[in-house]
Amino acid sequence: MDHEISGAREWCLEEEQLEDVQGENVFYDCEQTLIPEISSGTKAERDDANGPSAVPQSLDPAPLTVSTNTSTSGARYPTKPPTYVSVNKNAWASGAASSGSYRLPMPFGVLKERVGEYIKALGPNCGNVNDFLFDKINYDTGAFIPHPKKQSEQWLHIWGSPAQVAAAKSALMRLLNRCSDIGPSKKKKGIFAKISSYSQVKEARLDQIDKSSTVIELLRQKPSSAFEFLETLLFLWPTDEVPFDLLGPQLEALDPIRRETGCYIYIYDEQPSFIRVDGDDHDTIVTAVHRLRAKWAEIMAKIHMQSKLYLVQAASSNIRNKEVAIARVAHSVGGLGQVYATPVLHEIPLTSMDPDSMPDRDVDSLTTNESRLRETVEESLQGLRFLRGHVRMRVNFGTFILDDYREPKNSRARYSFDEFKTMLLNSRTRGHLVQGLKYTRGDTSLLAKCSSATHILAPLNGPALNSQKQPEPLYAVIFEFQGSSSLLRLEVEFAKSPSTNHFEVYQKRWIRPQGDDNVGDTRPLLQIAVIDFERADWQLEIKALEFQEPSTIEQSLREFSHSVHFHPEKMPDLSGPGKQRVSFSNLAPVARIVEKSALRYRLKGTNYIFELARYDEYSRAQLTASQILLQGPSSNNMSPVPITSWGASIFDLQWDNMLGQHANFGVGHNAAWSPSLNTFFPCFGDADPSDLRSGFNSLMPLIDQVSTLLGQKCEADSKGQAAEQQREEVVEEGSSESSAFRAHSFT
Repeated sequence: MDHEISGAREWCLEEEQLEDVQGENVFYDCEQTLIPEISSGTKAERDDANGPSAVPQSLDPAPLTVSTNTSTSGARYPTKPPTYVSVNKNAWASGAASSGSYRLPMPFGVLKERVGEYIKALGPNCGNVNDFLFDKINYDTGAFIPHPKKQSEQWLHIWGSPAQVAAAKSALMRLLNRCSDIGPSKKKKGIFAKISSYSQVKEARLDQIDKSSTVIELLRQKPSSAFEFLETLLFLWPTDEVPFDLLGPQLEALDPIRRETGCYIYIYDEQPSFIRVDGDDHDTIVTAVHRLRAKWAEIMAKIHMQSKLYLVQAASSNIRNKEVAIARVAHSVGGLGQVYATPVLHEIPLTSMDPDSMPDRDVDSLTTNESRLRETVEESLQGLRFLRGHVRMRVNFGTFILDDYREPKNSRARYSFDEFKTMLLNSRTRGHLVQGLKYTRGDTSLLAKCSSATHILAPLNGPALNSQKQPEPLYAVIFEFQGSSSLLRLEVEFAKSPSTNHFEVYQKRWIRPQGDDNVGDTRPLLQIAVIDFERADWQLEIKALEFQEPSTIEQSLREFSHSVHFHPEKMPDLSGPGKQRVSFSNLAPVARIVEKSALRYRLKGTNYIFELARYDEYSRAQLTASQILLQGPSSNNMSPVPITSWGASIFDLQWDNMLGQHANFGVGHNAAWSPSLNTFFPCFGDADPSDLRSGFNSLMPLIDQVSTLLGQKCEADSKGQAAEQQREEVVEEGSSESSAFRAHSFT
């Protein structure tokens, strides 16, 4: 599974190429030259002895990095580091002021002893003290650190550019950290060369880790006033909308930008609303500007993108003449005994409605709904391209239930139709869609209706020889756990193996649900719900998923995932009674499993996929004391009879391809796709290709046809009336909020 930071270029200080600036006190030229031996005596005496012909021989610039591959050689360098010196050493020799300094926590003589012990612990052929103090650091960073004159001194002086000085300080910190743990007991010298090689591979790995973390720590802080930078940027951050607290005390959220650009990024003390960026390269500063702007847009998208819109489908006159009640209805989701606040129609017609205005108001309602829906999707796509992580878009069908809603005015039991539509637009109203499709309606089942709906549905892959034949089902299972692992969810998909013709595990995903309620995840990034009293409800949603890397999952859960097997032959007919088909071990306590069986079709004339799914939910069985003693408390015994529900969805594989790229975005990166409706809803059929909205407008009638195919959520008003009467009786008894009732009302 990709991390959020995957694809980001690892920032490596040695690879920077710094420009030489004439007339600056700080030396930026890191080109390395070979100079001859300098004799003792005063500078004038040395000049006379050497003569004018003693000119250093120029060599090609030496690389600032060397290979750390130690599989065939025991040392970091082929031999002792070459006697290259940089212009920074020339600056030191000429008496120029140092560019920076570093205070050792111990006298220099003590440090030399510690370094000697550290080298012995590494093994043979790992260099000498002079390599570490400071030939290796000078060679790697391009800076120059001379030995102090006295062994008792603790201050080291550094010559070089700001970036070179920072790199040298970082290397010194790493060296001190590794030498600080060396005690009197010395590591036993290895007998075989393999021991030495392994030690140096570990050394290289630790060097890379320490280097990255230490350099980032330096780049978070304000640089010394002695440093001079060629480029400085002040980025105005809208602290009134996005406070710095969201980025961390030291703007840690910007560390990937620091790593990529190598710039100092910190809050500007003189004007705290600005972020200051210091660097030596104009192109790097421009990159930092783009990354900061994209990071701000990402945070703004997360804050403001969560859009919701609840609408009532334009209805016929006989529907608009009825009142709407919020009834407590039990649905086949969420476990036994769960009832939800569900909008239902009341059979008493309203006398205050003007029947002459119904047709006009119906057309106006349809036009208004389409306009609101289209504008909400367009606004959401503008911010969607800045989001990072796993994102998914679907059109789901089922039953819409309310979590928070406003009670009818004047303590009435029901709403008028228009009052109910207004209540749904209230900002405090909350709800979500559940699988609530009715499987049988009369003598016809959902499976039979979808198989015969050749006017709207077509086989997924090519023409079918028999239109009545069902497609091959797709299977998946969801595991929820007890105890400390209750926040994790395992999703396993199965596919038939071509060689064995048996179903095997195709894909496994560890997901951490967003939110702490049992109803479902937190509100989607985009949620457009349409309540239809004549057909099935539907919801267009864009949801962010939090996938977990398998390496972060504890060992027992990973072993549990390997024990999952699927046996479809136990329930070959999707229309039959539910029977558990998945088997698994007792390595982890399972609280609930949901088996999903799906049939996929293609919407005729389009690339959209229609999926009809059956969900069989098995909860953990309640065992008696004797059964617990016989089977053990850790035995995973599930209820023999599942709770079965049906749902459906529409999606496009292109949605998954484009939004799946967001999981690989680094900080400050955004999607390259255009945030227009035509990107996700291309035109088809006779739609005008020049109109960017034509594809979306053509999809809406298809959604209505699918909603009609799937049928009503409540077949008759009598059922809604009975549910409403049950609600009124419970209210009269004084139990206005039962433990199983999940909705909350407000006035």
